[in-house]
Amino acid sequence: MPKVFTYFGFIIYIFTDDHLPIHVHAMIENREGKFILDYFEGILTILDGHVNGKKHLKAREITEMRKFVLLHANKIKEQWEAIHIYKKKITCIEVKEKV
Repeated sequence: MPKVFTYFGFIIYIFTDDHLPIHVHAMIENREGKFILDYFEGILTILDGHVNGKKHLKAREITEMRKFVLLHANKIKEQWEAIHIYKKKITCIEVKEKV
């Protein structure tokens, strides 16, 4: 599971054998959530969900990650394609500015 980003304690990653739709997992401490890039008629919406068997992110963490994923959606899409389509290794990006 390559790390895509680190962000103020969060680790954002993509599983190499995962499925569509394009999404990332975000983990902080022992909590985890999933964030899906949902494109409908050219409009991007970020959907969030829980990961089975994992503790849920707190409400404020979900809000923070939805903002983060929306802001970095293009890079997430690029890295998803690099991993799943082109079978390339990616480099984790450390984000040091709050969204």
